Amino acid sequence: MPIFADATQMQRAEIADPDGNTVECFIIPVAVPVSEVAAELAAYDATNGTHPLAPQAKPIARAVLDALRVAWGAS
Repeated sequence: MPIFADATQMQRAEIADPDGNTVECFIIPVAVPVSEVAAELAAYDATNGTHPLAPQAKPIARAVLDALRVAWGAS
């Protein structure tokens, strides 16, 4: 099963960013099947600036961007 975002559960909200500034944003629930978590984490090195690699990052990016497209069209 692929990684996907559920655009029907997206929310528009104001939240604090990591610096404490309030920003208007979309909250996007991204679904990662439990059966894929170990493989995703095994392929990721948080200390390496070139990670995640494209084959790992692309499905996640596409899920988020597809959900944003739906939300932006609805807003």
